Amino acid sequence: MIRLTNLYKIYNQSLQNEFVALKNINLHIKNKECVVLKGVSGSGKSTLLSIIGGMNKPTSGEALIENKAIAKLPDLHLSNFRAKSIGFVFQSFHLIENLSVYDNVTVPLIPHQKDTEQITQMVNNALQIIKIDHKKNDLAKNLSGGEKQRVAIARALVNNPNIILLDEPTANLDIANSQNLITILQDLKQLGKTVVIATHDTIFDDLDFVDKIVHIQNGEIVE
Repeated sequence: MIRLTNLYKIYNQSLQNEFVALKNINLHIKNKECVVLKGVSGSGKSTLLSIIGGMNKPTSGEALIENKAIAKLPDLHLSNFRAKSIGFVFQSFHLIENLSVYDNVTVPLIPHQKDTEQITQMVNNALQIIKIDHKKNDLAKNLSGGEKQRVAIARALVNNPNIILLDEPTANLDIANSQNLITILQDLKQLGKTVVIATHDTIFDDLDFVDKIVHIQNGEIVE
């Protein structure tokens, strides 16, 4: 499902301010696994997540996602692949505050030219899975932090991608909402999704449904 081989990410390469964000990353994540990328702020975990999500390209090495070398895809093909195969939940949610919950979840479907009936079915299904359908007519700006995250997860899920990526998903949540998130992640795994989480939060350390914790330090995977 996800295979990273000899992966490096270097910013400002060969310049005085060169920065090596990722060093020789080798990682295999199997289909339907839940994997936690664990490390402190600045360790490289979010950069690694963005490469898996096709939003950043490695400087060298290979990133195979569903057997596609995504760094070598033309931008249009990469965008189409990302839209169909990967759902990304950003730390700051990136909802459109003046749109309703329903409309926010609809946004990823716009480029695919689906008919109204298909869109309605897909959006309602995502909202029901994440248990936020009772808020579908509310504006995003009127939601709590936990509700906004549920909407962001529903938006990531609406195209029914195989892979769900979450960047620091508990960073803006209190303890109660963090526990609610854990339940959602467990549900996603039961749906057969491959779930990858970048976090520094210890709440993910002892969860039964997490298959593997990958520790990242100074851009390297450490034992």
